[in-house]
Amino acid sequence: GAPGTGKSYYIDKMFKEVFYEKFFFDDIRIDNEGDPTKKKEHENKTEENEKKKKELLKGLKDGEFKNIYDPSSDSPEIPSDEKLILTAQKRVKDNYFTRVTFYEDYSYESFVGCYKPVKDADGRITYDYEAGPFTNIYIEAMKHPKINYLLAIEEINRAKAAAVFGDLFQVLDRDSEGNSEYSVKPEAALDKYLKENLDNYDGTVKLPKNLYIWATMNSADQDVYVLDSAFKRRWQFKYMDINTGHENDNRIIHLITEEDGKNTEGDYTWDSFRTAINNLLKNKGYEEDRWIGSYFFKDNELKAINEYMKEKTAEKRAVMINPLADKLLVCSALICRGCSSR
Repeated sequence: GAPGTGKSYYIDKMFKEVFYEKFFFDDIRIDNEGDPTKKKEHENKTEENEKKKKELLKGLKDGEFKNIYDPSSDSPEIPSDEKLILTAQKRVKDNYFTRVTFYEDYSYESFVGCYKPVKDADGRITYDYEAGPFTNIYIEAMKHPKINYLLAIEEINRAKAAAVFGDLFQVLDRDSEGNSEYSVKPEAALDKYLKENLDNYDGTVKLPKNLYIWATMNSADQDVYVLDSAFKRRWQFKYMDINTGHENDNRIIHLITEEDGKNTEGDYTWDSFRTAINNLLKNKGYEEDRWIGSYFFKDNELKAINEYMKEKTAEKRAVMINPLADKLLVCSALICRGCSSR
């Protein structure tokens, strides 16, 4: 999708749904759409689910979370058991979620791994294999087949993606169970590292069904590096259109408009303002990937715009940040030929 359509937000949201609930909590729900302050009756309050919850909590209290658990909750809004589970959720994300951003010079060596020089205790230079994010999460997923792992790649088309994956490109084909249809024989350095770090290593790399790989791509940036058809064929795509998330966006932007030589000041919804901009761009013939998405501005940026617009002193305005001019007019298609900046 275009910039500002919430692609990274969507990955985080789906991680919670797929990993927190389907893997970590089965069908037990604790909160209301991710908001821990809103108590919600557990869905499917069956005897089996209550038993699952008790077993989960006991395991957390007796295991690595025993020092975190506080029987006397310090928050009346979050019961201590739920507070414990929320802490466990964060630990799940920290341990089982790896996020990496591709950029122009990102390479196979950065993604998978390579030998790098290091100094030993005597100050001599030796070479050790430094595993990249792919190799690290692959090893963990192979060691723990009952745990789901996610590798999220941001901006996948900012690097030469097929080159970054190298021959591992082939393992992206998955069967109906989610395992790789084909395996590859890794190059010598990776082969040696996997032998040393995987007990069940059979000399090949083949993605297990518990290792998910998700990626984001700005459709407006396809001219950076085009993904070839063979590489794209191995992925499933979800298009984030320009209005993704706008239904619940009631954020306010304070604007000063000019008409017939007179300034008018007032509050508008950010959604109505960006829609007006997008209609202008549409009428000028610009495609949707040049338009403005709902998530183009973060909350703090809209706050900065509103403070700037309401400030009457020129001296103070001169040192204030105004994302409306500093970001929107610079980064968006409003600066394209034929568009007005008003």
